[in-house]
Amino acid sequence: VPAKELRIGHVLALRIGIKTIPSSKPTIEECRLAGYFIGDGCCTFTRSGHSCNASVVSSDPSQGVDIRRCVESIGGAVHLGGSRGWTYFMSKGIRPWLYEHKLAGQRTETKRVPSWILTADDECAANFLGAFFACDGGGSTSGARPAIEFYNTSRQLLEEVQSLLLRFGVYTMM
Repeated sequence: VPAKELRIGHVLALRIGIKTIPSSKPTIEECRLAGYFIGDGCCTFTRSGHSCNASVVSSDPSQGVDIRRCVESIGGAVHLGGSRGWTYFMSKGIRPWLYEHKLAGQRTETKRVPSWILTADDECAANFLGAFFACDGGGSTSGARPAIEFYNTSRQLLEEVQSLLLRFGVYTMM
């Protein structure tokens, strides 16, 4: 297509075969835990500013089991609470982990895919995406083609998730 005929929505190129050389080797549980926090987690600073909240909301019991396993794998503890009993409150080793992994203090509009996930291997990226989609996404096989959807108020986060999906040959549009 001649450049003068390009219109919004035209696809110029598709990146395929993206390979990443991992810069670190987080555990699979850490990758999933980051996905849960970026999806439906609360890790904002407390009013005093001396600590951060540490919780994830989920109404899915099997997801709750995985959240607990991920937290316990890093030495943290979990107790269930909240008005509907869907909030997994975390304590012990979770706060140092949130600070170390640059997740502490993130608000919905400032959440990003952590750089250590962007530079991790495909197994880590897949586990992060799985947990993130369990919170903030969905899929459908109805219609002509399978489809996935994910929502967030942070455009940068959405673009970073798109980038991770490209590793697996999943092309998305905003």
